[in-house]
Amino acid sequence: MTGLSPREDVWERLRRFRHGQRGWALFLLSAPLLLVAVSGLAAGDLELLGGAGGAWALIIGGTILARRGFAAEAEGQAAPGAFRLRLAALVGAGTGLAAWLAADHAPIVALLFGIGAAAGIRLLYGPDPRPAPAPEPAKPLEGDAAVIAEARGRIAALEAAARAVPQREFAEAIRRIAALASRIVAEAEQDPEDLRRSRRFLAVYLKGAETVAQRYVETHRGLDAPALEENFRSLLADLERGFGRHLATLKESDIRALDVDIAVLQQRLREEGMTEERVPR
Repeated sequence: MTGLSPREDVWERLRRFRHGQRGWALFLLSAPLLLVAVSGLAAGDLELLGGAGGAWALIIGGTILARRGFAAEAEGQAAPGAFRLRLAALVGAGTGLAAWLAADHAPIVALLFGIGAAAGIRLLYGPDPRPAPAPEPAKPLEGDAAVIAEARGRIAALEAAARAVPQREFAEAIRRIAALASRIVAEAEQDPEDLRRSRRFLAVYLKGAETVAQRYVETHRGLDAPALEENFRSLLADLERGFGRHLATLKESDIRALDVDIAVLQQRLREEGMTEERVPR
């Protein structure tokens, strides 16, 4: 096994083998019930046959279920649900039935035998492991993260529409718009102020671009309609210019903000009595 030394690997394989073999003893311990059932059948004793045969069937059924569960656990796979509990219940029921009908004990005594057998199985094999808790549903994104995620989804839809448009001219225009939108989203991710300025733009322009591209794919594919194509061409050009202008606005605002920061720093240096020549390089 990966990550284990040869000795640890041997012990781990042995442990898994032993765990997978659990439950075989119940086959042997219940074998006398089968012999009693056969003798009851030979003697025509239906009560003995029913008590011993039914008890053997219950115990064997629980044992087969448990064997499958232990084998699955040994291989690290999902085991049948609550198989240890069901094994204890079936062995207890089988023991009680055998004590009542095959051994002629009073019902209350047979019940105590059954409870004792179930408790013994529970102690021998232990409780079933608790199922792993179900993963919590992903929380919906809120605020800035939701805006960015929605924008990226619309950009992906634009790129998909570009692949579906047969006209190369229109496909390239849609790709350029998607690329501009990606740059705007990247700027907005880096600067909360850019995101604030871009919220309305993304909600209107990006959504509009996605709607226009998808509608063209759905309605105009394969049609020879020059007037409609000219309208679509003009609309794509307007959208591309709009995205370009907004990106330029974000860039210019960053430059203006940098100029302001430099001016503030220079003023602070002068207030501290440091000239530009004395500023460390």
